[in-house]
Amino acid sequence: MSSPSKWPLSNESIRFITPAFLCDSLQEHPLTRGCYPTAMGYYPSARGHRMQRQAPDDYLLFYCVDGAGTVAIEGESFSVGAGEVVLFNR
Repeated sequence: MSSPSKWPLSNESIRFITPAFLCDSLQEHPLTRGCYPTAMGYYPSARGHRMQRQAPDDYLLFYCVDGAGTVAIEGESFSVGAGEVVLFNR
């Protein structure tokens, strides 16, 4: 399983890491195998946030609540704005 962001949390931020025993259980169940959250977070102030994953073994979903940013993947850059969703596949 890929590691979640190490982005420092502000007082308004939330980061939840799904416990390993729960991931194990979800991986075994036919309805959730391969499709369950391993971590989630809410970062209302993420100015300057950077994250790099070399060989992810899971999916990453971003929902931009406010503001804007840029996603760079495989040599291309994409703008992301409020209300937009980005899904990175493995």
